[in-house]
Amino acid sequence: MQNKERIGELELIRAFGFLAVVYQHVIGVYMQAPGLDFETAAAFGLMFHLLKFAVPAFVLITGAVLFHNYSGNFSYLPFMRK
Repeated sequence: MQNKERIGELELIRAFGFLAVVYQHVIGVYMQAPGLDFETAAAFGLMFHLLKFAVPAFVLITGAVLFHNYSGNFSYLPFMRK
């Protein structure tokens, strides 16, 4: 397999996805803190749900990179060995 050019846009999506996963984990810890008022809990909940794009973004990146690297001359067995 020949080395193909990297797709710069996917690096940007990967960076935003990584930050979203980190923020989700941080928010998840603070959402369970005792004595949290309703407004703060609602704000944390909203941010948590707005950042849920991270997992679909990583699935998109994986599919795009696999398609980019293995399009054309594709052989299933060497691909599965890797």
